[in-house]
Amino acid sequence: MTNNDLNPEAIEDLVMGQVLYEPDCISRAMRFIKPEHFYGTEHRAVYQVVMDMWRDGHPIDLYTVAHNLMKAGRLKDVGGAARLAGWVYHVAQTTHLEYHCAIVREQYGLRVLRNTGLRLSASTSASEDPDAIIASMNTDIALASGFDMGSDMNAGEVAYEMMNAPEPPKPLRLGITGLDEYVFILEDNMIVFTAPSGVGKTATVMTAVMNIIEVRKPWVVSLEMSAKELITRILCGYAKVEIQSALNNSLTGDERARLAQVANEKAAVLSRLDIYDDGHMTIDQFKAMAEHKVRNEGVGLIAIDYGQLMDADRSQYKNSTEKYEVISRGIKATTKALKVPIFLIVQLNKDGEIYGSGQFEKDAHVVVKLTKDPSAPNVMQYEVAKNRNGRVGAGNMPCALQYGIVGALGDPPPFNPQLPTARGHHNDTPF
Repeated sequence: MTNNDLNPEAIEDLVMGQVLYEPDCISRAMRFIKPEHFYGTEHRAVYQVVMDMWRDGHPIDLYTVAHNLMKAGRLKDVGGAARLAGWVYHVAQTTHLEYHCAIVREQYGLRVLRNTGLRLSASTSASEDPDAIIASMNTDIALASGFDMGSDMNAGEVAYEMMNAPEPPKPLRLGITGLDEYVFILEDNMIVFTAPSGVGKTATVMTAVMNIIEVRKPWVVSLEMSAKELITRILCGYAKVEIQSALNNSLTGDERARLAQVANEKAAVLSRLDIYDDGHMTIDQFKAMAEHKVRNEGVGLIAIDYGQLMDADRSQYKNSTEKYEVISRGIKATTKALKVPIFLIVQLNKDGEIYGSGQFEKDAHVVVKLTKDPSAPNVMQYEVAKNRNGRVGAGNMPCALQYGIVGALGDPPPFNPQLPTARGHHNDTPF
């Protein structure tokens, strides 16, 4: 099938069906299309009515729109209630509404350009003013390219939508002593954690991930260590077993038993954690995989360990600085598009500067800098150096990096030799 075979009204039927199917779809569609962008006159008329109803605070659904059209004496003009019901009948979900609106807008742009070409061929006689022709063409080209549209909305309309929407979920906290005084997480936030090697960046981020895991399904992009090592560290935190002993296979019998016990008890929780550990990922791969994970697998939180290990198409960039800038902007664009917070670990060089590019810090909503005094093994220093959501500040937080834990510490779990047969979740985690 070619573009010439596509019926422009088919996609417009689908868009109008979604607008009548789900109340919030009109506010989503209005960011992309206006009534004049529709090819079908009935679509234009109904879309205008729905926009007017939404602005006046009326509920939007098939019945209310049909009722308003009937009161205005326009229901028959748009094909009657059966026409509206036909639009809704073929709607199964509204996930791709924005993409469908983009197609409507693209078809509108093509129609404008075709009409411009026809008018140009009919207007090039000697008596025509060339400047007037060029001015008209520029206007048409601007319309076709979407110059008249964008993500802008009237502030009053946005305020109305916010006040009449269901109460938004409360911001997430990291669940880490000290940091929670400053840092909370909004839907489209990019939280950057920076530190030199060996300070505990991964431990900090994974502690936060495991604290949030019951309310947000996480996807961890682990470009530095394997999934097996990462899971070992998580189990050591739960069981209060030293990571080094687990990794070099020098566990005591009691430690091995405690690890087995928490692996059984936390199986349900760990089943919510997805880990990518192939060791290589480009920013384009990340964006595509993140969209799939969020749209299709219920992922609500992403963690990347760490940013400078991601790659980009080297043929397009002159140096590593440009590559890192593209990576940072791509991660930021992903969190904004998917409305899912991203924890990004970024390595500092020996001078305490972000290795490769400062773009990571510029793009972040929150920047947390971590330091560690070797003389105080159970304390980590943090500095919230940038915070678009609130205050900046610094302080200390407890840690036990030998277990991979950052934040308040509890007692080791009691060992019960009779391991439970059911895989349930208990809330006595150290995270």
